Amino acid sequence: MVQISDDLAWVLVGKKNCFVKGRKGGPKFTADPYNLTGVNKKSVAGTNAKALGIASGVDSKKRDVATVVLKTSKAGSKPSKSTHKVVLRVGRGTKRMNKTVKTLVA
Repeated sequence: MVQISDDLAWVLVGKKNCFVKGRKGGPKFTADPYNLTGVNKKSVAGTNAKALGIASGVDSKKRDVATVVLKTSKAGSKPSKSTHKVVLRVGRGTKRMNKTVKTLVA
C-alpha cells in the first residue's frame, strides 16, 4: 500500500469528513480523537503522521485512568499496528503523568 503525504491527506479530507462539526458560515470544529484543540486546522489534525490523542475513562478496577494514543508513522499502511496505546492511572500524580506524556511524544 502506498502512503500519501500529510498535505495530500488534508486536501482530500480536510473540509468533508465525519468529524467536522459546524454551521455554514460559522467556525468549523472537529471531534477528531487525535485533535486536542477541537479546531479544524491542518496543523492539529489527525491526518498528520505524528498525532496524539488523550481520553479519560475507568479501568476494570473502577479507577480513573487516562489513555494516551500515539500514531506511529512507521506502520502507516497497517492500521492495526499504526497506533501505540498507553494507559496511565490518574491517582499517581500530575507531575508523573506529565513526564510520561513528554517522553512518549519526544
